[in-house]
Amino acid sequence: MYKSGSKHKMRSMGTKAPMAIKGLALIFLLCLGVRLISTIGAKAGTEQYVSSLMSSDKFMSAVLDLELGGPAEAGANGLSAAIFNSAIGPYKNGGGEPGTENTASATPTTTENAWGDADGSGSLFYDISKINDQDITPETSPNPAASASPNNSFVKPDIISKEAESVGLCIKNTSSYDIDVDALFKEPLNISLTGDSPAVLIIHTHSSEAYMPDGDDQYEASDTYRTQEKAYSVIRVGDELSSEFDKRGIPVIHDRNVYDFPSYVDSYSNSYKAIQSYLDTYPSIKIVIDLHRDHIEAKDGSVYKTIAQIGDTKCAQVMFVMGTGSAGLNHPNWHENLKLALHMQNEMNTLYPSLAKPIKLSEYRYNQQATTGSMIVEVGCTGNTLEEAITAARYFANAASNVILDLYK
Repeated sequence: MYKSGSKHKMRSMGTKAPMAIKGLALIFLLCLGVRLISTIGAKAGTEQYVSSLMSSDKFMSAVLDLELGGPAEAGANGLSAAIFNSAIGPYKNGGGEPGTENTASATPTTTENAWGDADGSGSLFYDISKINDQDITPETSPNPAASASPNNSFVKPDIISKEAESVGLCIKNTSSYDIDVDALFKEPLNISLTGDSPAVLIIHTHSSEAYMPDGDDQYEASDTYRTQEKAYSVIRVGDELSSEFDKRGIPVIHDRNVYDFPSYVDSYSNSYKAIQSYLDTYPSIKIVIDLHRDHIEAKDGSVYKTIAQIGDTKCAQVMFVMGTGSAGLNHPNWHENLKLALHMQNEMNTLYPSLAKPIKLSEYRYNQQATTGSMIVEVGCTGNTLEEAITAARYFANAASNVILDLYK
């Protein structure tokens, strides 16, 4: 197994005058609101909230969202949603799309409207495997209009493959492109692997993402559901995926560096530089897996977990987030990346029904223009435990390995 401990210098975020003015105006309005609230007797709670807000990188994320018109949590609105929602997408000013000055689009989010009911502990969790048991009714669901997909996910798919319907091959399409899933799935994968040189790179753009503390898996938080302790973050899940690939004879590099701390808004720029460095050093790398942890949250701030039932084992679910060029940025070969994700989703659905959520097809690129085998893989959510995510990574590795090994000539 190949390892890397190289460091990549983070880039500071550029500032434009209009954004600075709007940021100052936002701070002024916030201070005015604090003064009003304090006047009516909520001083202590307000001080605590503002203190945590101003010390967080996410405050600047909120300013950028307001400046660029970015959405916050699905079904929510206002500054608090933008600040406390854990977004996966790149900021177009200072991060996400290196080498371009495009600032027309802002950060998408992975948060979906979800189904759930209270478990009595003060947090909202839902076992996805119970959807078909009619556990949830429209009266108790935060999103009564939602419906379960064929593979037990609470994302309503836009496209379900007619030919592969028995295994639930489907895409949630949020791009402006029309997709013929069946036709795309029939096309051959234009990736060829040879020799013993590294074929796969595992990297973590949002390296600090962590899971629900549980049992011995306790960590010092650097932010909400984030930690710099690599043994408890999504990096630990990457360790498992790397190990499983290695066992199957797939040469892999696992980059365990941190790219989202202390500057979250530069994370995609930072990881892109690292990806390019690896591709220059190892031209044999054809598949780049950007491994993340998802975040699903209700309007009241409660978090969700996703559960796949595989035999007698329960684990987190896995979702691909695939980019396109529909936002206007150059990504001409995005359909090649999507084909690979479709084949991996099909293999997961064949071996482990309920493990894979529908593929989320986005208008953004997420650095996936780097290779025709690039993808974001979301393993579990904030509501899942680290152990549930690690178990899901083992199942995903087995299914993905079958597809990757077929690419060797």
